[in-house]
This record gives sequence, C-alpha cells and structure tokens, in this order.
Amino acid sequence: MRTGRSDVHPRTRAELLQFVDGLELVDPGIAAISEWRPDPDDEEQPTPVEASLFGVVARKP
Repeated sequence: MRTGRSDVHPRTRAELLQFVDGLELVDPGIAAISEWRPDPDDEEQPTPVEASLFGVVARKP
C-alpha cells in the first residue's frame, strides 16, 4: 500500500460464491461496497461503477 499499488484479483460472482460456500450470506449478499450500510445522511452515494469493488459478508449458519 505504501507504494500506491494494490494487488487486485478480479473475480466473477460465481468465483466469489466459492469463498462463502456453506455459509449464510448477510444482506445484501454480494453487492457493490457502496451499497453496504450507506450513510442515510449522505446525499450522494458512489454508484457501483464508481465504487468498482464488490464485497460479501457471510457467517456460519
């Protein structure tokens, strides 16, 4: 991170689901990170294209 470089490994939705196989997805599931608990007081939220990253949270059932 100090170099300003970040290793990014693009994955498809199916590839992301492999990481959480057998776990319970927490809403909103696989979604653009801008859609995860947005601040309701912010008038502007980044679009999924602007965020350009997807995230997922899962837990053991």
